Amino acid sequence: MDRAGRVIGTGFLVHRDGYALTARHVTDHALSIQKQSPKTRLLAGLAIPNFESLQLTIRASFELVEITVVEQDERHDLALLRLTPNPFATGKPSGISVTEKGIAVNALYGLAQTEAARPRDGDAIAVSGYPLSEPTLVTTSGCVASAWGNDIREVQPPGAPEGFTIPDVKDSYLADVAVNPGNSGGPVYSIYKGTVMGVCVAFRVASVEHTTANAFSYNSGLSVSCPSGTVLPCSADTWKVLPVRRTRNGYEPSNCGRDSRSRRCRSWSVDRQRGGRVVHAEGCQGDPA
Repeated sequence: MDRAGRVIGTGFLVHRDGYALTARHVTDHALSIQKQSPKTRLLAGLAIPNFESLQLTIRASFELVEITVVEQDERHDLALLRLTPNPFATGKPSGISVTEKGIAVNALYGLAQTEAARPRDGDAIAVSGYPLSEPTLVTTSGCVASAWGNDIREVQPPGAPEGFTIPDVKDSYLADVAVNPGNSGGPVYSIYKGTVMGVCVAFRVASVEHTTANAFSYNSGLSVSCPSGTVLPCSADTWKVLPVRRTRNGYEPSNCGRDSRSRRCRSWSVDRQRGGRVVHAEGCQGDPA
């Protein structure tokens, strides 16, 4: 949220230690606000469910918690956050519950179930988030327009001789789903399975040219997401650095340095024993959502 309390992006929880994923340009915006106002805190809002009854009505409410930016990946426009306090460690139930003292209202929290396998073109998907500073959760839906988007760059591996390069391939998914600024960092998920296939980071911009005026651009309706399959948990409690490669069935660990398909020899994952160090994720290219 910005200084006026408006939502500037979306994110979702990915680990019981209180880690959440979002888009890097969202955290960049937040950090730039904090730099201008040093006393400003970085906060994330855990949504409180909308509710109405004769006794109580709740709309567009959040429980604010402090966040720490653990790691950012500029190339892939992804960022990992750590929430304090960790909602999974508070002992509070998620959402609205009935207790002996009456109705208890708490923020919603839960882990996203990620899907490593590449989706099929035409699969029904949805994107949830807070576009255009909307105070309540907005969900738009559509289908996978292309599961084969990519950006290839020639990079020099560490320690390689000058002039020796390998292709650095970034996968991305294009979706026929309307998104806008504020959707960035939100989950892109299967409508039927509920599994998260990617992180919304951008929308494609199309331009219109006129002979008598300067060209202008508009939202093309195609959104871009980074595959979530590159975040590979090793166990229920610990995520460690793993090189990954794309296979027919999705992503799997590869032998770093001995497998040319591992591209950058790193993956985006959490190692709790190393203070939450996170490195690398597959990503995509486009204008921020």
